[in-house]
Amino acid sequence: MTTYATPADVRDRWLSTSALPADDVIQLWLDDAETLILAEYPKLTDQLTDDPDGTWHTRVVYVEVQLVSTALRNPEAVRQASRTAGVFTESTTYGTETLAQSMELTPAHRAMLSGGAKKHTGFDMTAKPNRAVHPLDHAWVNGPPGTAPGEGV
Repeated sequence: MTTYATPADVRDRWLSTSALPADDVIQLWLDDAETLILAEYPKLTDQLTDDPDGTWHTRVVYVEVQLVSTALRNPEAVRQASRTAGVFTESTTYGTETLAQSMELTPAHRAMLSGGAKKHTGFDMTAKPNRAVHPLDHAWVNGPPGTAPGEGV
């Protein structure tokens, strides 16, 4: 399968000190990333064919490289590793959820692929103050705050 991103794109943007696998393995991951993208955005192929300035091509390459880099950053899914030399202790904890979610479109990726400029900012989950509100709580009885009665009228 020919993808928009190439293994060279992944190698050019790689930041980790660990070595990347061979190009054919990277290409398989790119195939998976493109399959994921086109399954969620099937009309993207139409936008890519009519893309004179290359904006959509750049966006797809960016998202594909991001997905593959995230998946290849920790291929063993090691969550925690500890080694001690005293009594020869070695412990490794594997995170299975890391493997299951190794390639997932983020809200920023979805906004980029849908053409929207809005990014997911989240929800305000802080608790509201639990106090009784008087109907005249914000009323100006004697004018704006900080003024004397009769002043500022």
